[in-house]
Amino acid sequence: MVSLFTATRRLAAAIVLTAAAACQSASAADTRVELSPAEMHAAAYQLLATGRSKGALTLARALLRRDPRDVGALVLVAAAARNLGDYDTARDAGQAAWRLAETDPQRYAAALVTAQALSSDDRRTMAQLWLRRAVDVAPSEVARGRAVRDFRYVRARNPWSMQLSFNIAPSNNINNGSLRETTTLFVLGADRELILDGKARALSGTEYSGTAAIRYRFDESERHAQDLLFQVDHRSYVLSSDAKAQAPGTTGSDFAFTQVAAGYVYRATPETGLGPYSLNATVGQNWYGGDAYFSYLRIGGEQKIKLGRKAHLSFYGSAERQFGERASDADVLRGDVVWTRMAGAAGVLSLSVGATGSESVSETSDYSELRAGAGFTLAKPVMGARVSFGLEWRNREFPRSSLDPLNGRDDREVSASVDLVFTEIERYGFNPTLSVLARRTESNIGLYDSEELGVRFGIRSAF
Repeated sequence: MVSLFTATRRLAAAIVLTAAAACQSASAADTRVELSPAEMHAAAYQLLATGRSKGALTLARALLRRDPRDVGALVLVAAAARNLGDYDTARDAGQAAWRLAETDPQRYAAALVTAQALSSDDRRTMAQLWLRRAVDVAPSEVARGRAVRDFRYVRARNPWSMQLSFNIAPSNNINNGSLRETTTLFVLGADRELILDGKARALSGTEYSGTAAIRYRFDESERHAQDLLFQVDHRSYVLSSDAKAQAPGTTGSDFAFTQVAAGYVYRATPETGLGPYSLNATVGQNWYGGDAYFSYLRIGGEQKIKLGRKAHLSFYGSAERQFGERASDADVLRGDVVWTRMAGAAGVLSLSVGATGSESVSETSDYSELRAGAGFTLAKPVMGARVSFGLEWRNREFPRSSLDPLNGRDDREVSASVDLVFTEIERYGFNPTLSVLARRTESNIGLYDSEELGVRFGIRSAF
């Protein structure tokens, strides 16, 4: 706390010595010692800095008897009470200081001391919220850096962790609908042209999405950790006027998607061997259009292998059983390999390959997929934004299709993205984000030809 009040501390030592000498004289004669409020503030800060919290608390309470709205005295009470183990008093004084504060330095001091009291009282989640407040009103980069370091320190020791994200994404194809107005069907041994209704074709509109992920770490040592996870994802849509005209009676809620999942993760960093790894198990339920779609059970893992100082390989694998409600049951196997390397001063390069196999009685859920991707994150910001580029190719083959019984279905998809994180714009430790996505799918069955161009606005934690 002392670093926040450098100006007053410069006078503190001389004042304390003067006060001490006066007090010694007062012990020999009935002499009263009078200090001005500024001198009492300075003396209390010096007492606090030298570990004499009881004396600092006495002076701070005397200041509050003079002026109950004295923000500096409230901060002193909070800091001294926290050092003495009276966390309730410390928290109440810090929150009162926050309510009465009129300047950013005052708000910063109040938020920081409140967070310290909450953290000492093992209320670390609330402490993190107050540290975000401190970051938001930090009067200097040095002060902000201290609040961020404190946040990371508290987060590392907090068994509870929550991550929130919100996005708004205008798109020309919110339903992954077809580009075409007609498609060819194989009916009674002959090809027939079918006119697609408006709901089957691409609909424009805006996606609103949010994610809340909660982690509880119930076991941790130097080389391993065990977590319980809970996550909720929701996406809803608002159709454009053109989309409403194209598909009368259709609403954005027809395409809403919700997922709730709970899981367990074991993470370890062995002293010898390949490198860090994790194992996980997840159960979840999906809803589409407001109705239950399918539930699932998934097990998986990740293994990292370090390749020198600048590169590493990551292997991901999972096995999933889907229990269909509106969809059919399916067994899904997935594997991915990602190579990541620091590309000198330019940035970070990543390359990936992967495959998925899904077995089901349903022709839309029985497929095999190959994919490859590349990503690059620039090392230096561009106009105040951290920039990442992504490119991905997918090929998904369905052995059966009622629309083409002879050849099945073959979809080829290419997508490109640019993601920007505006690091120079920050509120409560969150940065705004902007993503642009372009995607095109070509299929041997015209119904599944589609393309999408979307822009996503969101927020992301800065630390």
